[in-house]
Amino acid sequence: MVKRFLVSLSALLVLALSISSCKNNDDVAKWVGRTIVFPKNMVFTKYSNDTVSFEMNKEYKVLTYISEDDCFPCVLNKLDWTDLMNEVDSVSHHHVSYIFVVHPSDVKTLVNFQRNYSFDLPVFVDIMDSVNILNEFPASSMMHSFLLDNDNKVVLVGQPILNNRIRDLYIKTIESVFQ
Repeated sequence: MVKRFLVSLSALLVLALSISSCKNNDDVAKWVGRTIVFPKNMVFTKYSNDTVSFEMNKEYKVLTYISEDDCFPCVLNKLDWTDLMNEVDSVSHHHVSYIFVVHPSDVKTLVNFQRNYSFDLPVFVDIMDSVNILNEFPASSMMHSFLLDNDNKVVLVGQPILNNRIRDLYIKTIESVFQ
């Protein structure tokens, strides 16, 4: 009970900080607490052809949606993600999963990017843009990453790889849950 209270309190603090630092306050407020819906039978791959097993039922998840208009090298920087994952794993004891959903304009371009930049983390290649259609993500790519709880409810909104303040909020929120 105390843990849920602390998480709720953290979420309110994060919401207040996110709202104060975000140009579109309505979008942030709209997303915190909202449940993300995933399509059934998501298949995760490496390099778009090697199917890999993927556990989506961890206590917390970081969902990152990359649209065909987003900059792959900016959002899918493996070194930045690996650093974040290592830091999160140290405070969560590996209870956080990372869901990368990519809606590419061209799968070949995505595969070339993954190979050229050694991005070998599991990715759901969403040709039909089904995750976005189910959830209607905000237009701003800076709001295409979400920290989700075990019920897929949004706890935080923001790109932890491109914004250090958001990254710190992700770490502090996850740390408060797993203390």
